[in-house]
Amino acid sequence: VTGLHVALAVPHDAKAEVTAVFFEVTNNLGEAHHAIFSLEEETLPGLLGPDLAGHPFTDWLLRLEPGAYTVAATPLKKGGSPSDLFAQARGGASVFAGMITELVLTGASMQAK
Repeated sequence: VTGLHVALAVPHDAKAEVTAVFFEVTNNLGEAHHAIFSLEEETLPGLLGPDLAGHPFTDWLLRLEPGAYTVAATPLKKGGSPSDLFAQARGGASVFAGMITELVLTGASMQAK
C-alpha cells in the first residue's frame, strides 16, 4: 500500500469551538483530494511525544501515488465554517512506493497569549 496518513492535533481549548477538520492534499500537478472529518472522541496517545499527548485530533488515511504533496488542514466550527480562533495548519510530505507516510500537523490559536 502506498499513501499518506495525516493528522491534525488541535490545542486542548479548541474542542469548545472546533468540531471537524477540512483536509486538502495537493500534488505538484495541482490535483487535489478533499475530505472533512469530525474530531475523534479519544485524544492523541503519548507515544507521539509529550507535546501532543492528550490533544484532540482527527486523521485521514488515503492511498496516493508516490510523489510530493502539500497538506492543508482547516479547523471547522459547528456548521462547517472555518474556525475564528484556530488557524489552518500546512505541511509537506513525500510519499514513497510501498510505504505509508505519516504527517502530524498541529493547529495553533489565532489569539495572542
